Amino acid sequence: MFATLRRFTGNYSERLDYFHSKEFGMKYLMSTFFSFLFLATYGQNEKSILQKIEIAEGLIVSDPKAAQIKASEQFVASKELGFDLGSFRCHLIVGRTYIVTSEFNLAMSTLEIAHDFAKKLNSPAYESDCFYYMGLAHYITGDMSAQLDYQKKAFELRKDLNDPKRLAESYHAFGNLHLNLNEDSLAENNYLLAMDIRKTLDDKEGIAGLYNNLALIENKRGNVKEYHSLLRQSISLNVLINNQRHLATNYGNLGVSFLDLGELDSAWLYTNLCYEIRKKNDYKDHLAGTYCDLGDIKYAQESYGEAIEYYRSGIDLAKSIGGNEWLIKNYRAMARTYEKLGDLNNSSKYTQKANSIEDSLAQSAISEDSFPDLFEEEEEPIEPVEKEATNYLWYYIASGAALLVLFFVIYQRRKQTRH
Repeated sequence: MFATLRRFTGNYSERLDYFHSKEFGMKYLMSTFFSFLFLATYGQNEKSILQKIEIAEGLIVSDPKAAQIKASEQFVASKELGFDLGSFRCHLIVGRTYIVTSEFNLAMSTLEIAHDFAKKLNSPAYESDCFYYMGLAHYITGDMSAQLDYQKKAFELRKDLNDPKRLAESYHAFGNLHLNLNEDSLAENNYLLAMDIRKTLDDKEGIAGLYNNLALIENKRGNVKEYHSLLRQSISLNVLINNQRHLATNYGNLGVSFLDLGELDSAWLYTNLCYEIRKKNDYKDHLAGTYCDLGDIKYAQESYGEAIEYYRSGIDLAKSIGGNEWLIKNYRAMARTYEKLGDLNNSSKYTQKANSIEDSLAQSAISEDSFPDLFEEEEEPIEPVEKEATNYLWYYIASGAALLVLFFVIYQRRKQTRH
């Protein structure tokens, strides 16, 4: 390096000779090569981060704690590189794990940070993802008004994205809200819109969820045979993809169905299968409901003391996560059981507790008119979008190759001019 500096201290003629020399050509070539190598390595780091983020994403439901650890590691790496896409995806993953573990406040605060990165990336698609999962987070507290508000925000962004997967998610979410309002036909319409897309995409997880929810509608219509058929199709898919969370939902729904039919042994079998999965994986939200279902079976068997113990477990768990839906369900079950036992004081107490929560949730009530109109306009066919992550490595390789070619062209021309 010092020899090079000394050469540049000479007169103009000497500097010009050096510029045209073979030594300068090799140094320039090496400098260009190492600059290109740095860029390629930088791109590879981003690619590696995205690959590891995808691994974390695959663990959200099956092992949320592991997903949090892996995503946190990749956030540190993304932050060091100033890689905002990596930072966004890491926060979205962690927010989603908090939904799985029913930690509402942590879910919302993490998703809000993800939303900040989405805005920084100027990505309507990523912003819509944040709103979509914020809506799902409010399912924990039973705030249907907030759920709908966030899902509408997500849909407003998604309807112009030409992204079928995201649209299917939104249709499915609207269907769930209609189902909770006992608007079964509207729920079914949304589910069928989602089903058309998800079958085209071969989205087995989404299809399994839709079979489960369409089964619930058939059950409410009294079509028990179709209900069981749809549930078993959902079970087959969830076993195939090893989706334990949704498999537990299938088993729980079968258990409730057999309870309604008075087949208590089958009811206990499937409800207990559901309980074992939810307990093992710490799925707190629906586990609070499973305690109530187990209590209901004991109530049907006239084992009222055991029923009360299950209801108490459900109440304690629901309180710990702010799960109002399951809290109301267990309170009402306790009131019914104490009434059966002739303890009218306790029956009245738990009825009042349930009524109090329902009154507080009445402020978040929604109506059919609150939903966006999804059926007015004839929809254009939707084509799958390309993968969002950019492969920076090939971009840098192409750029580096172009630089090398440019250098040799310039060098050869100068060499010809000199001679």
